[in-house]
Amino acid sequence: MGCAWCFRVEQAEPEFGAAVLRVSDDTVDYDERLSHNEVQVARLHGSLAKALGVPTEAVDLVVVERGADLIVESAVVFLSPRDIARLTRG
Repeated sequence: MGCAWCFRVEQAEPEFGAAVLRVSDDTVDYDERLSHNEVQVARLHGSLAKALGVPTEAVDLVVVERGADLIVESAVVFLSPRDIARLTRG
């Protein structure tokens, strides 16, 4: 599966041999690892929102990419007046 232009370029490869880029295994490994880490960050985002009892939109993670690794440096949680009252009554 691919886009129409990808197929056209592939068919024209004999004419434009140097223009067709091949993806190396290192790039695929990097992309797979980055994709896996993005899923883990999304899960962390949801887990933090659930633990605090706030909507996911109220949680903002500061994530830094170092190679294919994603590192959560901090989180900002926006609390409504109701959330503040709920969390401080406990």
